[in-house]
Amino acid sequence: MKGAMNRTGLFVCFSLSLSACTQQEFGPISSPAAEHPAYAAEYPQKLESTQKRFQIERSWAKDFETEFKKFPEELKEPDWEQVTRVYMLAEEDGKSSHYAEVRRQNAEVAQFFVDENQEISRKISGGVHYQAEQEKCDAKFYGTIDRGLENGVKERFEAREDDGSEAAQYISLHETELGKENAATLRKHAKALSAAAQLVYVDLAERHLELSSMVAESDEVKKTIDQRLQELGASTGEEPQSDEDKIREEERVLLTEAKNRLESAVNSAKKSVETSEQDVIAAREGFEKALGTLRAELKKRRESQK
Repeated sequence: MKGAMNRTGLFVCFSLSLSACTQQEFGPISSPAAEHPAYAAEYPQKLESTQKRFQIERSWAKDFETEFKKFPEELKEPDWEQVTRVYMLAEEDGKSSHYAEVRRQNAEVAQFFVDENQEISRKISGGVHYQAEQEKCDAKFYGTIDRGLENGVKERFEAREDDGSEAAQYISLHETELGKENAATLRKHAKALSAAAQLVYVDLAERHLELSSMVAESDEVKKTIDQRLQELGASTGEEPQSDEDKIREEERVLLTEAKNRLESAVNSAKKSVETSEQDVIAAREGFEKALGTLRAELKKRRESQK
């Protein structure tokens, strides 16, 4: 009997421990970025950039009504039912997480390409020149390679974006009915509409959250900078001799600059965060108003075409 009770108790304990285990969430395990000295050194500049980007994107949202009003006038006797369908699909594209992800990936690659273009082209050119020498071919390829690579990347960006766009697919399927000229114009309109929808419903909201999150970690960043500077020790004021001393001095300079910029950057960002949520709401309202005006105009044109 006693053995049975022990087994029962053991079973209960095991069940409770198993239940506790199953309640734990499985996911990535990482320390906060604010605790990393490299992130802390870049933090003020990144905070200022994020704030500036939000302000620029918010200013773009003020031009929707003026831009959308031009769309119908730029088309030549189209089927207005089809035009309405294109614009509706373009709006849906802009709100789509899939389309947003394609554009985000393109933007990240574009930034990398801008930053690393010269080095990438140099590496490729070096390989081509080496092969040309092996083949006894005397030619200069660098400029051609540079332009070809840039054009190739740009074309793939456009193709990937079109592949992820329902509006672009619709235009391609109905290009004969629309006419090549109208189809080309509608592609521009669709991209503008999709970009506008993504801006107000995705990008600005993400920027608001990013800015809020960065402001919230400012105290931890300051602590990280102070701690790392203490670990590095005070500067001797003399020219570093060893490679290790040079690396240490470079890091000390970066962290000191970050510390000097930190308070100003954080205070400015805090002011933006106070109104950024309302800014997102206002941008969405402006977009919907501009879209409503465009829809009303399209409805009039559809009715007059019947």
